Amino acid sequence: MKTINRSKSLLMVFVIISLLMFSIYASKAVADGTETQTTKSGDKTSTSTVTHKDGEKTAEQEKEQHDAFGRQVEVQNSTNNFQIESVSKVANRKDKIEVEFQVHKGDSPEFKFSYKTEANSTQTKFKFRVDFNKIVEYKNLNGSAYNGTGAVSTYDLSNATWSPLSTVVDQYGTYTITASTSDNVFTLVIHVASQIVKKDNVTITPNALKIDVKINNYAYKGTQTSLALGTKIKTTATQRVENSSYDEENHFASNEKELNMTQAGVSGFFSWANWVYADGKNASVLTSKFQNISSEEHDLSVGEHASRVFFSFNAIQPKKVFWDPKIGVVSQSTSAALQSIAQKYLGTTSLPSGVPGFEFIAVFAMIFVAAGLYRRKID
Repeated sequence: MKTINRSKSLLMVFVIISLLMFSIYASKAVADGTETQTTKSGDKTSTSTVTHKDGEKTAEQEKEQHDAFGRQVEVQNSTNNFQIESVSKVANRKDKIEVEFQVHKGDSPEFKFSYKTEANSTQTKFKFRVDFNKIVEYKNLNGSAYNGTGAVSTYDLSNATWSPLSTVVDQYGTYTITASTSDNVFTLVIHVASQIVKKDNVTITPNALKIDVKINNYAYKGTQTSLALGTKIKTTATQRVENSSYDEENHFASNEKELNMTQAGVSGFFSWANWVYADGKNASVLTSKFQNISSEEHDLSVGEHASRVFFSFNAIQPKKVFWDPKIGVVSQSTSAALQSIAQKYLGTTSLPSGVPGFEFIAVFAMIFVAAGLYRRKID
């Protein structure tokens, strides 16, 4: 009986030591084989863990991922419009994004997006339009959103006069184009990047336009009122609202939603932050339902349909509003390159260097040896 009890004690010691060693090795594997990345969007922070093959450093992988988004960007602009041509830098599969934007009295400021899966192709695979048509003042009852009726006052952007567009290019090749009404009530600051860059703690990717929407010193007519921005989207694609954005999925942003538009296997998006700066403080963005207004629009092409949505800024009569939506496409060239990179760095189950494999096996061998001794003593 004493021999059996002593064997049981010995077995327990072996098991405990084995578990402790396994825990130490597993912790080291996680520490050596992963890295935590933090991305900021405004005051929001998202953290993601990137795993690396054999515990190697992340610099090479991160560079390859950034290179997959790289594009050759050309911008032509005048006093009231600009055109962007953006071609993927991925060597074996180039695609093209084209954007047109214009502002003049009689029309709302409108973005025209088109995408070709091959840079030299004459066939456009996907296109859509986004325009901001009016600012609405509405009665805000306990944090309510504007739903299209009961406006206290409106600012019709199609009847506004506009200052000449201004364009600045920084040392990274990022274009910043500013369009502002003559009274400075409404301003769009459009950022176009050729590589992944950070600006004001926000990551800008080359497959999308990052837009700063600014509303300043709105002439309120009522009391206890807030502002909403009317937006129209026109496309032949199928639409659906997503609770997270393309940039969130790629760890470039957090706390966003998007309208996804898909046609013939190609996707575009209009995404937006769920928060807004109102007089320097965070406030929520409330979204109305997307309403089909095709019967009201007279410039639709064959197969194209129009929808309207209001983005309500949940702050009472702010003097300054700052909000940043994005308009972009899911580049097939970038997606293929990212998939290739993911496959290259796959294989994270191996132990990191510095933890010999035979030691890992020895831990479990100790358990089986101890179990065998225990059975032998009992027999």
